[in-house]
Amino acid sequence: MSNIAGNIVPFSLLVVIFVLAPWLHGLDLVWEQLAVAGSAILLISWLTLGISTPQTQNENRALLLWVLWLGYCAIYLLPLPASFITFLSPQTATWYATYAHDVRPYLTVYWQASLIEWIKMLGLGCLIFALIHWLRRPQAIYVLMGILLFGAVLTALYSVVNYATEGAYEWVDAIPPWTFSWKNGIRGTFSYKNQYAVYMALACLIAIGLLCDAKYLKIPQALVILLLLSLCLLGYTLLNTSSRGALASLIAGMGITLCMQVARSPNLLKRWLTGKTLVAAILISVMLGTGFAQSSIYKRFSKEKLDDNGRIELRDTAFSVFKDHPIVGTGLGTYPYIQHVYKTMLLGNTKMSKRAHNDYLETMATTGIIGFGLLAVTLGFMWLLLFRHTHTRMNGALYACRAGVMTYLIQASFDTNAGIYFLPILFVTLLTMGLIITERFDFKNPASRTDIQRL
Repeated sequence: MSNIAGNIVPFSLLVVIFVLAPWLHGLDLVWEQLAVAGSAILLISWLTLGISTPQTQNENRALLLWVLWLGYCAIYLLPLPASFITFLSPQTATWYATYAHDVRPYLTVYWQASLIEWIKMLGLGCLIFALIHWLRRPQAIYVLMGILLFGAVLTALYSVVNYATEGAYEWVDAIPPWTFSWKNGIRGTFSYKNQYAVYMALACLIAIGLLCDAKYLKIPQALVILLLLSLCLLGYTLLNTSSRGALASLIAGMGITLCMQVARSPNLLKRWLTGKTLVAAILISVMLGTGFAQSSIYKRFSKEKLDDNGRIELRDTAFSVFKDHPIVGTGLGTYPYIQHVYKTMLLGNTKMSKRAHNDYLETMATTGIIGFGLLAVTLGFMWLLLFRHTHTRMNGALYACRAGVMTYLIQASFDTNAGIYFLPILFVTLLTMGLIITERFDFKNPASRTDIQRL
């Protein structure tokens, strides 16, 4: 893929994933997930099979861990002896005996749902594999960040126009039963405003990362101004989504990442605490405060305070599912179909109650301790590589990846990021990009000076 022609297809596919996919409700419906994300990512992986690119040991370990996770998830799709299922998950055996006694039992209570979810997990693994092979130079990482930012800005422009006109130019209708009005807040091209707000938060971090690396990239002043305007647009869109959690997660993610960086390099604080930076910080704070006071998020804060919107009952439901299926769970992707057996009548029959609004609890309920542990080890290993002490000229890009990963993980503790496929795609993209920066572009680490950097 060193020639230009060889890069056209993967570049086009990345545009499809990160520019087109957000317009398909963020890949909410099953056909959207499988037709766009799954097929495109699998094709990307297929195109990279003929590339003999050297990989580092840690990258190989990360891929191996992901393969182990996929292997575990595939067990749900295999027909197993009834005695074995009864031993691992007695309640699953009871489920088949009660509700589907004429169907051959599996470890999952809904085989088709687990198959779809496994294909999605395979797609994420293929994306990690493809990025590790493609992002061999810093320029490739910045091109990918540019594609991500371009896609987000397009949806933000669409959102602001419809917010101002109360949906007069709406092209992407919300999927029922979501009926959130444009005048009450921005939902973008998604159906659920909180999920779109996470997209905007991660896009803000990408814009900040590119601005921080503007000097390293020798970006023209006109492009810097364009990046600043894009950041303002994304920030305005985020503030008017009325999503309290996404804003809080973004602030927490940025703050935690910044504190970790300062703790490792205390001299950074002295370099940053100059007259210019203090004045700029004050001006930015005033602008943000003014914008927040006039935003839909502030109105929602004023009206609802810290109301959890039934999240306590949603978590109790997930705990109940987990207590009945502690070892292997109910099966990958089955939570929306099993939760109605356990939930309280207070939650009613709404789409919101089909998700635990806590991705950690939902993963434990559907994959059990074993599955949750395998996924935690896989993502935890990549997270440790991402956050290790690194000397790189790509500080802005690395900060964007770190803060983006933290923002996503924090938000996942009280909302449903995994409810649509596009947000997990963004998450593993930022996680992999950051891992590649720390693994390949640490100029003080001899182990990272491989042939990959000289390509």
